[in-house]
Amino acid sequence: MSNIRLKDEMYKGHTLSFIKVGGLFVDVSIDRKFVTRGHNKDEAFDFAKKVIDEEMEKVSETEERQQDVPVIEENTINIPTVEERTVIERIPGERIENTQSSTVTVQKQNTGDIRHQKTVNIATVDVEVARDYTRERLNEFNMSIGKVLPNFNTNYLLTQSYLVKYSHDIPRYKMPVIEPDDMHEFEKRLETGKIDIFKPYAKGHSFPTEFKSEEERDRWLELGKKDRHEWDDSIPVVIQRISANHLKPLQSQIWLNKVIKFIIQFGLPHPASPVVNTTIIISKENYIIDGHHRWAEVMLSEPSLRMKCLYVPFGIDELLKIGRSYGAAIGNTPNF
Repeated sequence: MSNIRLKDEMYKGHTLSFIKVGGLFVDVSIDRKFVTRGHNKDEAFDFAKKVIDEEMEKVSETEERQQDVPVIEENTINIPTVEERTVIERIPGERIENTQSSTVTVQKQNTGDIRHQKTVNIATVDVEVARDYTRERLNEFNMSIGKVLPNFNTNYLLTQSYLVKYSHDIPRYKMPVIEPDDMHEFEKRLETGKIDIFKPYAKGHSFPTEFKSEEERDRWLELGKKDRHEWDDSIPVVIQRISANHLKPLQSQIWLNKVIKFIIQFGLPHPASPVVNTTIIISKENYIIDGHHRWAEVMLSEPSLRMKCLYVPFGIDELLKIGRSYGAAIGNTPNF
């Protein structure tokens, strides 16, 4: 059955366009940029109106809010139109656990207290204590903080402010684990619709974080092709180059000792270095899913450096759910 274009509607100055897809769904776009799909025009229309209302409210709040750090807008990539077969948002449904931003308290500690700790959290350790720790670590390798990280205080405070403003109260062990070597396959499975994301779902559909057997893992990775609609789960993903200071950290635990170890071992990040050319996953709001320590390494060195990002056009709640299950399905274990 062919696609049928339905009558356009107007809402608060925006044009809403509708395409009936194969008699199964109705896709809706706002000003010719695809937003979502519903089971009928009314459902798609209601969701599109909600998107516009939320965006207008967000703009109003932004204008009123005193900005302490740069406000990072949602990714402004030009999404193809409905006619070019895109899928951006899932049909509204159950959301994962609450991931509202947490308040992070910066603690004043003595350098001696943290020198022998395995973890030194950038989010909570005072800048002067962090500077003393970093200087001592660099000195052990005959490196000078003034030469290696001349803007340490400024960049550290900037990184810390991003963690305070944007991070969610999600410990590392609850974050998705999708390693750099996994990126190509993850991208391919999203593009080809192998992960069961949209209705109608295949039998056994869920987003588990644990699997009982390899057979169960393998089956989950192919569920998108077992729901009787071969291409309904295909997602357009794009590789982008985005400055580190335009990305948002999701986790609130980033270890300074690990970041400094990377700098000592591999040198400062630069446009040709692996740290900015190894893909990290980001949501449509520019939240980082995996790769926080690489991001912090760039932020402490040169925040304007552009990092290679796999842009997945889902909100952070949905992408977290997909990422956790995918990491578990390919056998990756949580980080601590």
